[in-house]
Amino acid sequence: MNEKNQEAVRDARQLGIPKMLILGIQHMFAMFGATILVPILVAGYFQNACGEPITRGLTVSVTLFCAGIGTLIFHVCSKFKVPAFLALTTIQILINSLQNQNSRI
Repeated sequence: MNEKNQEAVRDARQLGIPKMLILGIQHMFAMFGATILVPILVAGYFQNACGEPITRGLTVSVTLFCAGIGTLIFHVCSKFKVPAFLALTTIQILINSLQNQNSRI
């Protein structure tokens, strides 16, 4: 491994356009999985298992809204110094789903 490439990249513009595009696409797929795909899967499970309508519980719109509010709060707390988008984690969604399912029993 090159010794001169050990320093962290502080500015993404140093990487160049091709590497920035690749990292942006990777980030988009990661955020899609956490923010869009998981709520669809969880809602589908509850519709099949519990007979809940698809418009109740964890929907994509609720997930996007909560991720956006969480991101805004994070930016205010970090004084807009850290560029980040916060998505909901799968573990958080699964724990909340299990708690809701246990409360109905």
